[in-house]
Amino acid sequence: MKSEAVKSEIATSSTKHAPEGAEASMCFGCGSDNPWGLKLDFRDEGVKYVAEFTPRAEYQGYPGILHGGIVCTLLDESMARMLWSRGMKLPTGKLEVRFRRPARLDGHFRVEAFVSSQEGRIISCSSVLKDLTRDEVVAEGRATFLVPPQMALKAKDDNQSAG
Repeated sequence: MKSEAVKSEIATSSTKHAPEGAEASMCFGCGSDNPWGLKLDFRDEGVKYVAEFTPRAEYQGYPGILHGGIVCTLLDESMARMLWSRGMKLPTGKLEVRFRRPARLDGHFRVEAFVSSQEGRIISCSSVLKDLTRDEVVAEGRATFLVPPQMALKAKDDNQSAG
């Protein structure tokens, strides 16, 4: 499949596969039962997958600044969850984060994820973390996800039988 076609197919796939129940309840990023977790509640906005987040004091790094590890988690979780919601339960293979400015602890944030491309079994995604309080981008993420051979073969077989 060509990269643009895959981006479109992934972006518009059903969201019936979002993690829920006991399988994901303790997830640090999205789990509703994890007392220390971020409890991100994602929604599908077509091509983008988004969540909003207001940090708690426990997530501080330097005084008044959201810890960089939490910033990375927000970016990574948004990309992985977007793929999961489209039926692809894949671990992150590589994550790159560019910190643009400090994420202030008193901010209210929006994280957005989208598919950038797919080449063979490698899906590339991007994400952005915006401080809505200050109307500024604080960090950007890029990640690659590797589709296992058995999943790639099943998708190929499904496409051939549909055509």
